[in-house]
Amino acid sequence: MRSWRDFLQQMATELFLLAYVIAWVAVLLVTHLLTK
Repeated sequence: MRSWRDFLQQMATELFLLAYVIAWVAVLLVTHLLTK
């Protein structure tokens, strides 16, 4: 059984990566819409 601290650390890392990807997609979408 893994400790909840390791679980939270892994979740935080995955959430950080997910937020990073979403931010990039949002920036690309806004740039695409503004330069149309």
